[in-house]
Amino acid sequence: MLKFGDYLSNALHDIKRFSGKKISVVMDELGYGFEPELSGDTIESWRYRKAPPTLAHLETLARLIIGYKTPQHDDAWLDLFLKSADHPYPQALQDELFPQEPDLAENDTASHPVQPIPLAKPPSLKAYSPPIQSGFVGRSAEIKRYSQLLENQTFAVITGMAGVGKTSLMSTIGSHWQNQPVFWHSFASGTADSLASRLAGFVANFGRPELWEMFESARVSGGRSHDTGMMLDMLAVVMSEFKEGMLLCLDDLQFVDEDPRIKDFLPKLLQSPSLYMLVTARRFPSFLPTDNKTQLNGLTVSETAELLHGRSVELAPDLIERLNQLTGGNGAFLTLASVILKNSRNHEEIIGRLAREEDIERFLMEEVNDRLESNEQRVMEAVGILSGYVGTREVIEAMLNMRDVRRALRDLSDQHLLLIDENDDGERIYKQHQIVQTFFYEQPRKAKRREMHGRAADFYEFEEPEPFRAMLHHAKAGQHSAVMSLANQHYYDVLNMGHGHTLSGILADVDMMSATLSKFDIVRFLLARGRLSTILGENQPAEVDLKEAAEMLQQMPQSAESNTLKGEVCLAMGELLERQDPSEALRWVQRGLEVIPADDRRLSAELKTLSGTLNMHMGNFGGALEDLMDGLEHVPEDNRILHLNVLKNLGAVYVNLGNLEEAAAHTAEALQLSRQLKDHNQTARILINLGPIRHMQGDWRAAVADLEQGLEKAERLGNPDATLSLLINLGGCFVEMGDFEKAHKYLDRGIEMGQGQAPHQLIPAYIRLAELFIKERNWMEADEVLQKAETLAQAMNDQAALASIYGIWGLQAAGINRLDKAMQRIAKAIGFDRMLGDTWSLGLNLRIQGHIAALRDDVELMHRSYLQSIENLSEIDSFQAAVSGLEYGIHLHAIGDSQQAKTRIRESHETLVNFADAPEFSQASKWLETESQA
Repeated sequence: MLKFGDYLSNALHDIKRFSGKKISVVMDELGYGFEPELSGDTIESWRYRKAPPTLAHLETLARLIIGYKTPQHDDAWLDLFLKSADHPYPQALQDELFPQEPDLAENDTASHPVQPIPLAKPPSLKAYSPPIQSGFVGRSAEIKRYSQLLENQTFAVITGMAGVGKTSLMSTIGSHWQNQPVFWHSFASGTADSLASRLAGFVANFGRPELWEMFESARVSGGRSHDTGMMLDMLAVVMSEFKEGMLLCLDDLQFVDEDPRIKDFLPKLLQSPSLYMLVTARRFPSFLPTDNKTQLNGLTVSETAELLHGRSVELAPDLIERLNQLTGGNGAFLTLASVILKNSRNHEEIIGRLAREEDIERFLMEEVNDRLESNEQRVMEAVGILSGYVGTREVIEAMLNMRDVRRALRDLSDQHLLLIDENDDGERIYKQHQIVQTFFYEQPRKAKRREMHGRAADFYEFEEPEPFRAMLHHAKAGQHSAVMSLANQHYYDVLNMGHGHTLSGILADVDMMSATLSKFDIVRFLLARGRLSTILGENQPAEVDLKEAAEMLQQMPQSAESNTLKGEVCLAMGELLERQDPSEALRWVQRGLEVIPADDRRLSAELKTLSGTLNMHMGNFGGALEDLMDGLEHVPEDNRILHLNVLKNLGAVYVNLGNLEEAAAHTAEALQLSRQLKDHNQTARILINLGPIRHMQGDWRAAVADLEQGLEKAERLGNPDATLSLLINLGGCFVEMGDFEKAHKYLDRGIEMGQGQAPHQLIPAYIRLAELFIKERNWMEADEVLQKAETLAQAMNDQAALASIYGIWGLQAAGINRLDKAMQRIAKAIGFDRMLGDTWSLGLNLRIQGHIAALRDDVELMHRSYLQSIENLSEIDSFQAAVSGLEYGIHLHAIGDSQQAKTRIRESHETLVNFADAPEFSQASKWLETESQA
């Protein structure tokens, strides 16, 4: 929950927007409402404390705010407002101010933005259990061997040829694993994306719902799915914290072992002693340690005999031995052979024929097929058409246009030709071994296959809606128009379900020439495919699709529909080019704003928001503010994600413009919205922004509290980038507060974490550490750190960082009395600042130049530098301006200008009163006290 001061600040800004009055006027009006009346300054002071002074004041304040009748301040808002101040009886005041009308609909306020988004619960643990294994025999030695490998080395890889029994063995081990949680995932029909989303649901069952909530929030609010690599990084951290242990069973890793995200993720899991990992693959993954590299061989003769007996096939010992030799003890081959032998009187003849075949797999499959009844053949073909995915009886019946296939499913399951499991609802689901699936998929003629795919597509589109499965089957049925239509509507949904890369492959094969869609729908498809490619980082195909869409629209007559689509394409191109080429992205966005219909508020809001973001990236903060405010005005009420991004960016823009009050208000509102959306990543990142704003406002303890809360959240999520930023910001706060022990603690952790991982993040860490060393008068240590920072900044051509580095280096050189060197360095720093137009950094470096000039007895330069520093900083950073004034006063006193020194230090002290945690406040206070006693 936000603090009371945050809710009060948000309320003041809401009233300002609603009434058109200045915040100072609003605060005065609120003060007049108290008896006896209070000043606006009292209201202002409450914004920066945890709660009002008394309970009576809190209730009066709530009544006054509700009295403005702004749409935002409803019953739900009042509840949060009162709870933030620890009001003991919030319901009584709510009932008084919002009496419930008897005919009020229950859901009248259900969609109000202050309410969190209702998210689906994660699937139960049953959904992640190993598949049911029936008829499993033998393998006692292998079960013992792999179980010991797991216990001793925490991971094992079962390799071997297709059909040898890798999956069955892993499922059996997983089903009896030490009474610990077991997670099962098959890559035969999954990717790194689906692994991340399923793992998020799995760990949510153990009190860690954050990542599941982030996936769900993106899905239900229509936002973009989170980056899979980042989510897997977080999962690695979250899962390492499970002290009780868990087993991950990953089947058919060979399908994804070239995916760099998997290569990065799995070795991280091996670092945790409480995580066990069992993997099946046809080849050993190159990125895993080879100490426990073992291969699964076929069944022994005795195990083959046991398997055949379980299938009601009795053979003479010599025939069992011969069959075992011919099949290599391959479990899938033996299962097929058992179907043939069970329905044959002459076992020796069958095994003799098998010995003469070069392609044993093909022979066995054809013999099995010949022995199946017509209905059974059709069912096997239908399950094959499912393409490796599981299916219920209902979809099989729909594909075959048959009413009841229960008997055929039962008989095929009894023969082990179908693999059975249960879904989370307890419903039976069916699939085939890959060898079997490949054969039966090829049995129907091409036209028949397409017909069944088409029926499956209709089932998943209309009967049990699953957009991804519907598109998969429409594509295999050659129904490209249907694929395109569904992609236009559901590509975000499919992306958020973890099938983004698979969908990208499906859409890449769409034949647009055969589509019977309108030109508008074809453009929409290109737009959807281009946006999907952008999100997946496939920039080249994204650009091709989006430019083709733009060219098609140029050739079409102008209309409201075509102009809307032109705007959508321009927005998508802007998103694609946002990081690559912001100026070109901005041109696309401006083009979109010129053509969209005037009444399209949603598209206008998105284009204006992106324009503001691009201007912010390019340093045009005035233009960014104008665009973002315009975008905020047009954001649809239900588009919370866009609303959040606008507020977050507005906060950043206001910081750069020096308007800390607005920066804090918008950032706090963004924070509240991120919490409602349960977007924990955004919450951590917004706290990164809010901490420095609080710090610049003078509430240093609140800044530290915000940053520490963000750090706890980022570490809990396992987000290394956010964690690193928060460590550096916390270290910087404690540098300025003079708590050098804590400053070292956080900065040292940040630098250790950033080594070899995020060099761009190390630059600010080194700069802050150098400042700390200088305050401690550790001149040589400061010099070493600044050399490292300079090397990184030059390699990255980070001129803003170089300005800070050379400025601090100037201080370091002055500290060891190398004043000429100090002046050279500060001149370089100021040169970078003037070139970049960075007023704030220039103000800081002018202060350093004034200090160096004073040490060199260059009085004229000292005056000029300090006065310019104060002028530059006064409008954007009152604290730093006061520090410049304090330093200037001390140097004035040193050259004998006591009266002017006292004036400057007194003026600085008046500002520093608001920054009571700063050492400079104590310094100014002591100086004035000493002077008054002199």
